[in-house]
Amino acid sequence: MMIAISAIGILAALMLVYIIFGSGKYRKRWIPGFLSSISLIIIAYTLTAIKTPTALSTSFDTVVVGEVNSLEYRDNDWIRIVLKPEAFDTALQFKRSDKLLLMVRGPLKDSLQEGNRLIIKGEVMPLSPGSNPNSFDYSKYLRNKGFVGQMFISSSDLRPIAGRKYKLRYLPQKIRAKCMTIYSKYGMSDKSVAVVQALLLGDRSGIDREINEHFIKSGAVHILSVSGLHVGIIHLLITALLAPLFKANSPAKWTVSTLALLAYSFIAGFSPSVSRAAFMFSVVSAGKLSSRRSNIYNLVCLSASLLLIINPLSLFNAGFLLSHMAVIGIAAFYRPINNLFNFRFVGFRHLWSLVALSLSAQLSTVPLSIYLFGAFPAWFILSNLIIVPICTPVIISAVGILIFSPLPFVAKILVGICDDLLLFMTDIAATIEQLPGSYLQHLWISLPIMLILYLAIIYLYRIMSNPGYKSITQFIAILAIVTGGFGYQHSIKLKSSQLVVYDVNRAFLMDLVDKGKVFTIQSDELDERSKSFARDGNLKKLKLNSQSGQVLSINQGELPGLTCFSINNNRVALIHGTGKIGQFSSKDLNSDILIIAGSINCNIDAVIDSSQCKTIVTASNCPRYLTNKWQQVSEQRGLSYHSVNESGAYVLKRRK
Repeated sequence: MMIAISAIGILAALMLVYIIFGSGKYRKRWIPGFLSSISLIIIAYTLTAIKTPTALSTSFDTVVVGEVNSLEYRDNDWIRIVLKPEAFDTALQFKRSDKLLLMVRGPLKDSLQEGNRLIIKGEVMPLSPGSNPNSFDYSKYLRNKGFVGQMFISSSDLRPIAGRKYKLRYLPQKIRAKCMTIYSKYGMSDKSVAVVQALLLGDRSGIDREINEHFIKSGAVHILSVSGLHVGIIHLLITALLAPLFKANSPAKWTVSTLALLAYSFIAGFSPSVSRAAFMFSVVSAGKLSSRRSNIYNLVCLSASLLLIINPLSLFNAGFLLSHMAVIGIAAFYRPINNLFNFRFVGFRHLWSLVALSLSAQLSTVPLSIYLFGAFPAWFILSNLIIVPICTPVIISAVGILIFSPLPFVAKILVGICDDLLLFMTDIAATIEQLPGSYLQHLWISLPIMLILYLAIIYLYRIMSNPGYKSITQFIAILAIVTGGFGYQHSIKLKSSQLVVYDVNRAFLMDLVDKGKVFTIQSDELDERSKSFARDGNLKKLKLNSQSGQVLSINQGELPGLTCFSINNNRVALIHGTGKIGQFSSKDLNSDILIIAGSINCNIDAVIDSSQCKTIVTASNCPRYLTNKWQQVSEQRGLSYHSVNESGAYVLKRRK
């Protein structure tokens, strides 16, 4: 903290020196901008350090009093509660912004609402890091969201305190709940209510996983996040409603519309995309009011700066980055792309405008999207041409339902229209998802390649705005560097050689990587979601495509079987299945590494003698009592032992 303050003080002194001695020199005009930028970076770093919770190192039993910030009812009677702790019965120090994540096994005896205060008895645990190599670090994600720890408790360990604090920040949640009640009251289906909740209010928690996948893989997932598109429609609706009451350039009209956008952002939870869009629309409207043009790039930078000052941890939000990058792309590329063709027919012109808008937004976000998610929706233009236009009547009818809710007859008509449009929208997303090559996966790129791609995009903008020989030459040179980077990345991939036994819940998953190919052995009951969560991070690191390899499925319920292979000059024997082990010859079992997957009943000493192994690995589907036996025998015989359940994934890399 003191270092940051000292650095800002030094920069301020340098700025003062510049103002006194160098402010009149035109050649040094870059100095104040540079010093200001460095100061902002230091301030942002300091605020982020202040906001980020200190990670707990150990678990401890406690009684905690706290306030419910939010709660979400999930499947199988689980309730996810975000708790703002007020007091512990221990000497634990926590920051004002720290939160606890509670996973409560229900059902709850008493109904809970945001703002309720609770007394909870249980164990506060550290945020568990990923147990698989290069996997998604859920603990880091939660820390960036402000969580200091987590608790897994039953509903009997939770006791509400009488009385509820009224706070303004809980008003949006009450308004959202009331809106959803109105939609359900007039006959809207549950799936449609969940989609409207995302479209209109920015809350995707109720959307069915299958519907969410349809929108992701069709390239229309941005529809489900309140952004500039949604705020723009709301702004046009507000402007139309205010038109009969105010003159076109009336300051009062701007004031009312800005307050209305602020209220809408408040109800939507002030998400980064909503706040950014509402701020920009308000400033652009103010510019028109004063007959002055506003610079969109300055607005984007100002929006990002203000949001980061309010909440520095927004920097780790993918939506924050993608939404601002999309606006920059539209500002830079929409007009040049739209001017490529000039159709006489009005319908074609509007159609091409939508294509230009979609292309410009994707152009600026695709490198970051691929770097973060390793996937790309190939039919995004088709999705935007069909699904995006439906958003306008859906949002207008959804708002109309709320306005005309005192008139049941009108509200029911609007509910029917909105429900049918939402059903059509979902069916279109599902249909596009089924098209060949709709969702390209495992497109892993490294951070340097992503940065070079953005440099290429900058030079592409220079070519489109002011074409010249020098710009074209530099653009081609950057593309050559990108090509070389991909070539180097491919050569590294071909050299990769690795064995990984992943930590998956009561199942077995193993990857054998050799020369850019992946051979997978897995339990036949392992679902794709768990499989992807466990291994995608490692595949991303190795830049591998799992779909190019072979998969061997094994049945955990069958009698024990033996699979042998060799990797990195190590002989590996895998015993898998359930029950008493059969008669395997010493030649078959002979190995350097012995992997036990399943409930194997055998004479452990005899198996070790037959295999002559040096390392024993028990997989995550091996029962605890068996892992204890294998560990005990391994320690007695001086063998290397690894339990996937206890120590996370087992990784064997190429020997150097």
